[in-house]
Amino acid sequence: MMSLHRLLLGALALLPFLTSSCSESRAADAPNVLILSIDTLRADALGCYGSQGGHTPNIDRLAERGVLFQRALAPMATTFPSHSSMFTGLYPRVHGVRWNGHTLDEDRTTLAEVLDDAGFETGAFVSYKAMVARGGLHQGFDSVSDEKLVADSPRIRDGGEVNRLAFEYLDGLGERGGTFLWLHYFEPHSPYPLTDYASERLVGYEGPLADGASIDEIHVMNDKKRRTPADVAAFQTLYDGRVREADRLVGELIEGLEERGRLDDTILVLVGDHGQLLGEHGHVGHGAILWQEVLEVPFMIVDPRSKATGEVQTRVGVVDLMPTVLDLLSLEAPAGMQGRSLARALYGEALEDELYFAEVRIADPKQARPRGQNEAVAVFHEHHKFVLQGDEEVLYDLNADPGEGQALELTLESELVNRLRPLARFHKELSPEARGQGAELTEAMKAELEALGYLGGEEASE
Repeated sequence: MMSLHRLLLGALALLPFLTSSCSESRAADAPNVLILSIDTLRADALGCYGSQGGHTPNIDRLAERGVLFQRALAPMATTFPSHSSMFTGLYPRVHGVRWNGHTLDEDRTTLAEVLDDAGFETGAFVSYKAMVARGGLHQGFDSVSDEKLVADSPRIRDGGEVNRLAFEYLDGLGERGGTFLWLHYFEPHSPYPLTDYASERLVGYEGPLADGASIDEIHVMNDKKRRTPADVAAFQTLYDGRVREADRLVGELIEGLEERGRLDDTILVLVGDHGQLLGEHGHVGHGAILWQEVLEVPFMIVDPRSKATGEVQTRVGVVDLMPTVLDLLSLEAPAGMQGRSLARALYGEALEDELYFAEVRIADPKQARPRGQNEAVAVFHEHHKFVLQGDEEVLYDLNADPGEGQALELTLESELVNRLRPLARFHKELSPEARGQGAELTEAMKAELEALGYLGGEEASE
């Protein structure tokens, strides 16, 4: 087991960041970097992660060109917190963004800020407009898709429009190198319109999801007495249809980069922010839960300078994204990051096992489940998962029981539990005050979060 060093960095990170300084720009000779985050994308929805659906050919081809991390974890099953971890190298309890109503504090140094200081052109074009306009993830970007939210405008931007904005930005730069782009697609996130793909596969189904799945219908799906196995299968088909659409957009993006002569000099990272329950454990959706179906996400890196391809089985996390990109660019990382660099894996070297954490926070305390799951913490060590929720402790062997159907029996003599318990308790105590934390929701914010399923109904559909 790793030492306490990386966990103790969490305490250090509660202090103001020390930012790396660059006396001269390194961007001129550096490769471009593009991070594509796809919202609500389960790892096992992709062919490269074992899906037999055949609906992700573009992402599967991308994976063949780089290194695929088979066991990557999101720190929370919620959009803002997970993305904040990607771009700070910190866990939610440290960077302070613990649900979609919070704002990343300006004291936190982001990947974009470090690259901007190093001379990179930086642009962010996202589907979920509030992530940059309200969530604080605009920090360090010269150009962003949404500096502020416009009243009565759609909250979500189509992924095709994201690509268009990105191409327009790149065309304005010409052939200049040293560009950092963040693109974000929302297609796999609920609600689910009826796609052509799903329509062809729902022939004969006459249930409530025959025309798609609204947020209200998804809440009903979490009432076991009101859904059927056919409804669950229909929900899965609707989800696959949106994953297929995201894959089409990835193909469009790759083609656009190639046409502009940028594909061969761009480090491309594809990552999910969290997954989605598709009927497992009696629920659909995501949010304030710690099941593997919402925590395991795709994570792949294609570096044109590296000849390494293939799969990495060692557990990693999206919290590793920032330190990895900085390492690949030979840039100094800010002090206190809890993530680690995975760069060595792109050059054929093995990664050591490390500890990883995930957590739960429920926006509305009235929705909290019994026994303190409102502040539950999971610790991952090799193939074990230890969950501390209030006074309850649960241990799973994810190799023997990947579906978490049967917890292991705990004993007072359990050496593993006695080593993981204090780490979970220590992590749970890391709780800075973030901007927006404890603030009253405006009516506009309530409407946005309700429309996306983050308020009301079962927390598993957040």
